[in-house]
Amino acid sequence: MTSGEPGKFIATAFALAGFAVALVSGSAVGNPATTILKTGLLAMLVCYVAGSCIGAIAQSVINQHLDSRRDTPTTGPAAALPAGGASDIGRSAEATS
Repeated sequence: MTSGEPGKFIATAFALAGFAVALVSGSAVGNPATTILKTGLLAMLVCYVAGSCIGAIAQSVINQHLDSRRDTPTTGPAAALPAGGASDIGRSAEATS
């Protein structure tokens, strides 16, 4: 995923969820089809804008976290892991026994 894709994904998911909720709730109360679709499209637009804002905030928080992780030197238990990561832990234990 590139830099802007998670925000677009979140916005799209919010929009589709808002549309689905509007369709189901409009159908449940017995509204006419045109009213249901108009309300659903409006809900989709509002939810897309809200999801875009939330996605931008989430992407900003993720980027800040990753930047802070890159800036700090690796010390502690994570530094003691084998170079291959967690998948090599079992192999290194087998090699020592």
